[in-house]
Parts: sequence; structure tokens; C-alpha cells
Amino acid sequence: MGALAVLAALLTGACVPDDEPARTAKERVELSASDREGERADGTASSERTAEPEADVPPGAPIRPKAMSRTDKAGAAAAATYFVELERYAFRTGDLTEWVRISDHGCKWCWVTAANVAAIFGVGDSAVGGETSWPAPVLFTAEPEKHVYGYTFELTSEPMSRVDPAGAVVASGDAQHVLFDVLVGHTPDGWRMLLGQVRAL
Repeated sequence: MGALAVLAALLTGACVPDDEPARTAKERVELSASDREGERADGTASSERTAEPEADVPPGAPIRPKAMSRTDKAGAAAAATYFVELERYAFRTGDLTEWVRISDHGCKWCWVTAANVAAIFGVGDSAVGGETSWPAPVLFTAEPEKHVYGYTFELTSEPMSRVDPAGAVVASGDAQHVLFDVLVGHTPDGWRMLLGQVRAL
């Protein structure tokens, strides 16, 4: 599986500085994502999946769960889980197409994550390891009238390495056990990731 952005940040110097506007990071990442051959992934993974993956979902990509068609807490939980799985997929493959699509313009964490992925794969490197698991997420905030919900994931990630095209390890990160807060909101274009935040246990 993929890896946590907090772990990947140890492997690249491409993180967006705190004082850099989110727009700048977004524009830079969209240029990278537009060069990729993969079609947009309209699918997701969670407890409830579509009967069959849609034709334009790249192999190995998360499949969008049916529950994401809902605008309530169940839809939000499915969306939050999908976004975490999609982040892992992006670090495993370098495919940012769907990640860019679901990231809200103001979600700085989203664009820092995308910049890290682009930095690794843009020079021909890849990420190895970093398999991540978690129990059921816990709801920490809910504004049903605004269709905004927040979930906390307790993530356990194995060590991850950055490998160059020749197969040599150029950087590595230790195993991680952290809390990951995900804030999602339902918009006219569907669920979007509004915020991501990694916290120590």
C-alpha cells in the first residue's frame, strides 16, 4: 500500500513552505498531474463498493464506494476513508489525477501531499514500503447543516524508502503511529477534502 504524507515528507525536500499560498502549490501540482497518462479515477474503496470497477479506474486504484453518493454522516465516513486510501495510492503510483480532483482549493495539506508525490516521481524515483492500516475512524466534528464532517484515523505505517531508477535507496523513514484528522465537505461537485492534519499519539 501507500504511505503517510508525514513519512514521505522525510524523503523529499519538496514540501510547500508554510508561508507559500495554497494556489501556488496547486498550480504547480496540476501541471505535473496533467502529464500523466492515467484516466481520472471515479472509483473508491471502503466498506461499501460499487459492484464493478468503472472502466476509467486505473488498476490498483481505490474504488469509489456507493455511500459517497450520500450527503450525510455515512457518506462523509466513506469519503474520508476513500481520501486516505487515495493518498496511499498516490504515493504508491505517482498518479495524482484523482487526488487533485478531490482536493479543495483551500486544503493546504492536500497540495503539500501532492507536491511530495510529484517531487518523488517527477525525477524517476519511487516510494517503497509504508503499508498503512487503521481501525474504524472516529467522528470528531459534525455540521450536518453544512455537510461538513471530521474523522480521526489512528494510522500505523511501516518504514518507507525512496528508491532511485537504478533501485538504490536514496532516503528512508521510520515506521509511524500517528493520528490523522480528515475534514470533508459535500459540495455541488461531490465530497471534497477540506483539511488534513497529522498529530502525535
